Amino acid sequence: MLPFEDMSGAKDQEYFSDGLAEQLINDLDKVSGLKVVGRSSAFQFKGKNEDLRDVGRKLGVANVLEGSVRRDGNHITAELIKADDGFQLWSQTYDSIRCMCAYGITRIQIIYSRYFSASGRGNRAKLICLA
Repeated sequence: MLPFEDMSGAKDQEYFSDGLAEQLINDLDKVSGLKVVGRSSAFQFKGKNEDLRDVGRKLGVANVLEGSVRRDGNHITAELIKADDGFQLWSQTYDSIRCMCAYGITRIQIIYSRYFSASGRGNRAKLICLA
């Protein structure tokens, strides 16, 4: 989980972007079997345009969740990237926080369950709300 980038025109959403990423780190850490890097480790990459394959190696993770926030229309984009090859496993753009809360984390957990569980059955999807 990397910090979300502030892509708003005025660049005035950094506080919100950082808070969103921090909340996602905390919520994803509650998913049994999911390895989530702590905030300090993840935020060392804030503002850097580093290859996600290198980021994955440095953090010791198989996948990286990154995203961006744009104030115009309250768009939030989240992407799950496979760290060993840099290819995208999943991406979604949300038009509001509520939509991400109701759909996004559940989707991420379904992907976790499907792609990264050794048994293939993995954890059940749960609704983790950002609010």
